[in-house]
Amino acid sequence: MANFNAHLVGGAVVSGFAASAMAYSTVYSLNEAIVLWVAGTIGGVLPDIDADSSVALSWIFTLLAFVAALVVLQFAPGQSLVTIWVLMLGIFVGVRFGIMQLFLRLTRHRGAYHSCVAAVFTALCVSYVSLRYLHQDEALAWALGGFVLLGFMTHLVLDECYAIDVVGARVKRSFGSAIKPFSLQAWWASLLFGGGSYLLWEALPSPAPFVDAVTTLIMQPSTWHFAWLG
Repeated sequence: MANFNAHLVGGAVVSGFAASAMAYSTVYSLNEAIVLWVAGTIGGVLPDIDADSSVALSWIFTLLAFVAALVVLQFAPGQSLVTIWVLMLGIFVGVRFGIMQLFLRLTRHRGAYHSCVAAVFTALCVSYVSLRYLHQDEALAWALGGFVLLGFMTHLVLDECYAIDVVGARVKRSFGSAIKPFSLQAWWASLLFGGGSYLLWEALPSPAPFVDAVTTLIMQPSTWHFAWLG
């Protein structure tokens, strides 16, 4: 399997190209494209959140804890600064240590979370939270979910690529354990991911703004024109 650095770089490179394309469009600003790039990079290491011990696990939960703590600012208007600090600290500790330990007990590396259905569920969660709680517009909320999905799938593809030993002309035993539609061993978790994805999809507005932006970008001739060729 690919290591943390490979996933971090892979997610950053792939989402970087995609984010530059979004900035080239007329729908997303440069600042929004940078946020999308960060989302895709995070998505590139997110599947390793189920690792029992890894740099990715600590890094991801620390980042999630910071984000969760900052979200407090959205829901604590009018509170004293001390109250906000206490809430932020409590949420940070709860996510970084409490939820992380719970996640460790309930998951197995390369289990249900290393699957396509988990990738879709995670992306939809990001879009839903962005729209409903962070008050982003529909185009950006769907784009954030889309970039997390892009990074997530990049991670799974890299894991499969590392399972092929080109020099030794063999396929490692881990091949097929990463980029799978769902997990048969943890079918109940995959069922929850699938059901959750359906509910989130029904709760979200149409992804048309994001889809239209991507389609327009792909179809317009100027996207593929090489200036030095005249």
